[in-house]
Amino acid sequence: MSVTTTTARNSRGIQTEGRTPEELRELVSHWGAELELAPAEVIIEWAAATFGERFCVTSSMGDAALAHLASTVVPGI
Repeated sequence: MSVTTTTARNSRGIQTEGRTPEELRELVSHWGAELELAPAEVIIEWAAATFGERFCVTSSMGDAALAHLASTVVPGI
């Protein structure tokens, strides 16, 4: 497991409720850089843990791979 993957998994669940839009942009900017080389599954785990029920995945009918992957990582998404 890479350092990025370990860092991402250890940092899941960062509280986002009640944060300002600017604080959320900074959070996503920071973690975007941290997770740049992480496997897609780790990124999805981090996003679901960080944003909870506010996290969603959307796709078109022609691009179902991400939605399928997300549903295997976070069942019920």
